[in-house]
Amino acid sequence: MTTCRTSSNGGRAYLVLLAMHVAYILFAGTSKGLGVLLPTLKEYFDTHTWLVGSIISFMMTIMDLSSLPAGVLSRRFPSRYIVVISGTSVAVGLCLASFAQTVFQFGACLGVLSGAGYGFTIITIEIELARHFSRKYACANGIATAGSSVGLFVMTPLVQYLLDEYYWRGALFIVGGLSLNMVVCGCLLPLHPPSSEDEGKDECQTEPSSSEPQDDLESVADEDQESPGNLRRSGYGRLAKASGVTVFKEFPFFVSVTITSCIRFVFSAWTIYFVPHAVDVGFTKIQAALFVTITAVGNLVGKACHGPIVDRRLVTRRVMIGLSTAVTAVIFLLDSWMATPAVMITACLVNGVALGVAGSMIQVFLRKVVGVERLAKSLGWTNVISAVVRIGAGFFPGWIYDQTMSYYLSFVMIGCVSAMCPILLIVEFFAYQRYRQGKYDLSFK
Repeated sequence: MTTCRTSSNGGRAYLVLLAMHVAYILFAGTSKGLGVLLPTLKEYFDTHTWLVGSIISFMMTIMDLSSLPAGVLSRRFPSRYIVVISGTSVAVGLCLASFAQTVFQFGACLGVLSGAGYGFTIITIEIELARHFSRKYACANGIATAGSSVGLFVMTPLVQYLLDEYYWRGALFIVGGLSLNMVVCGCLLPLHPPSSEDEGKDECQTEPSSSEPQDDLESVADEDQESPGNLRRSGYGRLAKASGVTVFKEFPFFVSVTITSCIRFVFSAWTIYFVPHAVDVGFTKIQAALFVTITAVGNLVGKACHGPIVDRRLVTRRVMIGLSTAVTAVIFLLDSWMATPAVMITACLVNGVALGVAGSMIQVFLRKVVGVERLAKSLGWTNVISAVVRIGAGFFPGWIYDQTMSYYLSFVMIGCVSAMCPILLIVEFFAYQRYRQGKYDLSFK
């Protein structure tokens, strides 16, 4: 049964959704734009491929590490102020990086200023999105993260054009100017979080009916409340509860963190190295940019279509993530077959859909595992773990290329990382079945 609510929170919810969408456009577009600039940066700074790739992944790593303090600050200060300040930091970092004379200056500007700015911006708006949407969260999250598809679609050819016209310095400076739109995103956010009675209620909600099947993870999240008793009586327990570290005792959260890290590793590695890889195997830069655009179209389709399917419970979250990551793994493992434009276009389209679904579903999956109240701290810890993994996404593919002078083994390695996700989900499924039978405890003691 569907009921429509008219409240002040409903209008704010769509402004938050718009802010998240624009923020993802700028983040994904900038990240992919840096991948387009990678060969030029390597030549200009006269350094190794893995070092430039690691600098780009370092920016993403700092972004993830910033999520934990951002989650804490979002509960104490208005989200609007946080995003306005952090959005300014993103733009300043990119503009200063365009004047860098050494590779270390370049990395410091990108990592410390832009990376931290992205971290505070993205996590703050993600938390606001979860607060404002409940039953339609999968749809809202899909629309919001579809901004990354638009960013890939628009920014990749734009950065390539700017590179040809203004060299890498001018291109990066203009991208920094475009990033000031993050400040506008901050202005769209509310000064105060929604009240407890409005939180999580969008304008149109679907009331659960007795015949509607419930997701199996929901019962686990609801059953597992913060540890009573001993935790409250000890200083260590209070610290653990305040920091949210107790969530690591839950097996579903452990699975969610691992899958999130694998998916972000795959997407980060693809973002940094796909264009250089396509050029390396014989495609032109224009063709490589076209392949990215096609991937972005598939990405947009995947993010736009999976939300209604999941919200209506036609397919469970676990199955949706497992299928999408399995498809991505197969495509990367068959990289040596992508030698003709027709095959590459098909692979990019399918891979774009799979990456879009997987990238959006990880937040929906995590929200169901931990609930809205613990989402801010859980997102922070998830991003901290992912930050360590992102370092490898920039280093290992580039290091393998420097050793073999080919990206083939690099992309096979990326495929193996993606293949870990469906395997983990299968393990988690059987663990949950044993939990329902009373033979297994989903919490680590």
